Amino acid sequence: MQTIILKESRSPYTIGDDVFVKEPVLLERDGQAIAALVPLDEYRTFIAWRKKHIKGDVKLEKDREAFARLKPELLKTHLGEFAVIKDGELVATGKDQQALVDQTYQRFGVVDLYVKCIETQERIYHIPGPRKAKKQ
Repeated sequence: MQTIILKESRSPYTIGDDVFVKEPVLLERDGQAIAALVPLDEYRTFIAWRKKHIKGDVKLEKDREAFARLKPELLKTHLGEFAVIKDGELVATGKDQQALVDQTYQRFGVVDLYVKCIETQERIYHIPGPRKAKKQ
Protein backbone atom coordinates (compact mmCIF):
# COMPACT_ATOMS: atom_id res chain seq x y z
CA MET A 1 0.00 0.00 0.00
CA GLN A 2 1.34 3.42 -0.89
CA THR A 3 1.36 6.16 1.76
CA ILE A 4 1.16 9.87 1.01
CA ILE A 5 2.12 12.15 3.89
CA LEU A 6 0.22 15.45 3.87
CA LYS A 7 2.40 18.28 5.12
CA GLU A 8 0.00 21.20 4.86
CA SER A 9 -3.77 20.98 5.06
CA ARG A 10 -4.43 23.24 2.08
CA SER A 11 -1.61 22.21 -0.23
CA PRO A 12 -2.50 20.69 -3.60
CA TYR A 13 -1.21 17.18 -4.19
CA THR A 14 -0.72 15.41 -7.47
CA ILE A 15 -1.08 11.65 -7.66
CA GLY A 16 0.00 9.72 -10.72
CA ASP A 17 -2.59 7.86 -12.79
CA ASP A 18 -0.99 4.46 -12.10
CA VAL A 19 -1.40 4.70 -8.30
CA PHE A 20 -5.06 3.72 -8.31
CA VAL A 21 -4.67 0.77 -10.63
CA LYS A 22 -2.41 -1.22 -8.32
CA GLU A 23 -3.45 -0.66 -4.73
CA PRO A 24 -5.17 1.64 -2.24
CA VAL A 25 -3.42 4.84 -1.21
CA LEU A 26 -3.26 5.85 2.45
CA LEU A 27 -3.26 9.57 3.29
CA GLU A 28 -1.51 10.66 6.47
CA ARG A 29 -1.19 13.95 8.30
CA ASP A 30 1.06 14.38 11.33
CA GLY A 31 1.69 10.63 11.46
CA GLN A 32 -2.03 9.75 11.60
CA ALA A 33 -3.94 8.02 8.83
CA ILE A 34 -6.82 10.32 7.83
CA ALA A 35 -8.20 8.71 4.67
CA ALA A 36 -7.74 5.97 2.14
CA LEU A 37 -8.15 6.27 -1.61
CA VAL A 38 -9.20 3.09 -3.34
CA PRO A 39 -9.69 2.20 -6.99
CA LEU A 40 -13.20 3.07 -8.18
CA ASP A 41 -13.99 -0.59 -8.92
CA GLU A 42 -13.16 -1.54 -5.31
CA TYR A 43 -15.31 1.32 -4.02
CA ARG A 44 -18.26 0.25 -6.17
CA THR A 45 -17.85 -3.35 -5.02
CA PHE A 46 -17.86 -2.20 -1.39
CA ILE A 47 -20.99 -0.05 -1.85
CA ALA A 48 -22.82 -2.97 -3.48
CA TRP A 49 -21.77 -5.28 -0.63
CA ARG A 50 -22.85 -2.74 1.99
CA LYS A 51 -26.29 -2.29 0.39
CA LYS A 52 -26.76 -6.06 0.34
CA HIS A 53 -25.48 -6.86 3.84
CA ILE A 54 -26.14 -3.84 6.03
CA LYS A 55 -29.73 -3.09 6.86
CA GLY A 56 -28.89 -0.08 9.04
CA ASP A 57 -30.78 2.51 7.00
CA VAL A 58 -34.20 1.46 8.35
CA LYS A 59 -32.88 1.39 11.91
CA LEU A 60 -31.10 4.70 11.43
CA GLU A 61 -34.28 6.31 10.16
CA LYS A 62 -36.20 5.02 13.21
CA ASP A 63 -33.57 6.59 15.48
CA ARG A 64 -33.63 9.87 13.51
CA GLU A 65 -37.39 10.03 13.88
CA ALA A 66 -37.10 9.33 17.61
CA PHE A 67 -34.61 12.19 17.98
CA ALA A 68 -36.90 14.55 16.06
CA ARG A 69 -39.82 13.53 18.27
CA LEU A 70 -37.79 14.06 21.49
CA LYS A 71 -35.97 17.21 20.37
CA PRO A 72 -38.48 19.83 21.63
CA GLU A 73 -38.20 18.52 25.20
CA LEU A 74 -34.45 17.94 24.95
CA LEU A 75 -33.94 21.57 23.85
CA LYS A 76 -35.50 22.70 27.13
CA THR A 77 -33.27 20.56 29.35
CA HIS A 78 -30.14 19.55 27.41
CA LEU A 79 -29.33 22.36 24.95
CA GLY A 80 -25.77 22.01 23.62
CA GLU A 81 -25.40 18.44 24.86
CA PHE A 82 -25.44 15.20 22.89
CA ALA A 83 -28.25 12.66 22.82
CA VAL A 84 -27.67 8.94 22.27
CA ILE A 85 -30.58 7.08 20.67
CA LYS A 86 -30.65 3.28 20.50
CA ASP A 87 -33.53 1.37 18.94
CA GLY A 88 -35.76 4.46 18.92
CA GLU A 89 -35.19 5.22 22.61
CA LEU A 90 -33.15 7.94 24.33
CA VAL A 91 -30.48 6.11 26.37
CA ALA A 92 -28.09 8.90 27.39
CA THR A 93 -27.37 12.63 27.25
CA GLY A 94 -24.28 14.61 28.13
CA LYS A 95 -21.63 17.10 27.03
CA ASP A 96 -18.81 14.67 26.14
CA GLN A 97 -19.79 12.79 22.98
CA GLN A 98 -17.03 10.18 23.18
CA ALA A 99 -17.66 9.49 26.88
CA LEU A 100 -21.36 8.97 26.13
CA VAL A 101 -20.60 6.50 23.37
CA ASP A 102 -18.09 4.65 25.58
CA GLN A 103 -20.61 4.46 28.45
CA THR A 104 -23.34 3.24 26.11
CA TYR A 105 -21.04 0.55 24.69
CA GLN A 106 -20.21 -0.58 28.24
CA ARG A 107 -23.91 -0.79 29.01
CA PHE A 108 -25.18 -2.48 25.82
CA GLY A 109 -22.06 -3.77 24.08
CA VAL A 110 -20.91 -2.44 20.73
CA VAL A 111 -24.21 -1.69 19.03
CA ASP A 112 -25.54 0.77 16.45
CA LEU A 113 -26.18 4.18 17.99
CA TYR A 114 -27.55 7.48 16.75
CA VAL A 115 -25.65 10.35 18.39
CA LYS A 116 -26.74 13.91 17.73
CA CYS A 117 -26.01 17.32 19.24
CA ILE A 118 -29.10 18.97 20.71
CA GLU A 119 -29.12 22.43 19.17
CA THR A 120 -31.69 24.90 17.93
CA GLN A 121 -30.20 25.17 14.46
CA GLU A 122 -28.73 22.27 12.49
CA ARG A 123 -25.08 22.42 11.56
CA ILE A 124 -24.48 22.64 7.84
CA TYR A 125 -21.37 21.05 6.40
CA HIS A 126 -20.26 21.99 2.89
CA ILE A 127 -18.36 19.08 1.39
CA PRO A 128 -17.16 19.60 -2.16
CA GLY A 129 -17.94 16.79 -4.56
CA PRO A 130 -15.36 14.76 -6.41
CA ARG A 131 -13.50 16.50 -9.19
CA LYS A 132 -11.59 14.96 -12.02
CA ALA A 133 -7.90 15.84 -11.84
CA LYS A 134 -6.31 17.26 -14.94
CA LYS A 135 -3.20 15.58 -16.29
CA GLN A 136 -0.14 17.78 -16.09
